[in-house]
Amino acid sequence: MVTPVTPESFLDLTAEEQAATLERLGPKEGAAVLRETDSRSLRDAMRLLGAEKLSPVLAEIPPDDLADLFVHIPATERESLLSALGPDLAVDVRRLLEYAADTAGGMMSTRYASVPSVFTVQRALDAIREASRIDAVSYIYATDAGGRLTGTVPVRALLLASPDTRIQDLVARAIVKLGVRDPRETVLASFRHNHF
Repeated sequence: MVTPVTPESFLDLTAEEQAATLERLGPKEGAAVLRETDSRSLRDAMRLLGAEKLSPVLAEIPPDDLADLFVHIPATERESLLSALGPDLAVDVRRLLEYAADTAGGMMSTRYASVPSVFTVQRALDAIREASRIDAVSYIYATDAGGRLTGTVPVRALLLASPDTRIQDLVARAIVKLGVRDPRETVLASFRHNHF
């Protein structure tokens, strides 16, 4: 019987054992372990496996977690990894790397669920199901015809509403905004104040 690999047990391995483990696990399982480790493990894996071989694993990690892993990697190695990711994921990670890790921009995710406010609940649920890459969803962001945020809909409200209800009828219009350069302390204070 093979012992399951946890982030903790992975960190106890040598760099060579980590690389062999990532090859054995496959993309989804490798990503689950690697996203919870550190930049050193990623650097070692890249050195031993190469960016191309590592890219299927990295493609399974959300952009915000990749940015956290990439932030301590030298620019030349980071560029090799970004080039191997594919254009969409690389753009998301580059966007997040523009912000310091301890700011709102550095903590945000580029994977969220948004739908036009004119959608019905049924159409919104269908669109969310079809979206291939969305992080854990607590709120759905409602947008106007120009793609601007008009409010949020808690997932609970979406699930309890009638399928023919319009999103605009469920929207909470009190929008809490933070600047991308706001420090972590400001973000945490806002979350506490607004009970997020």
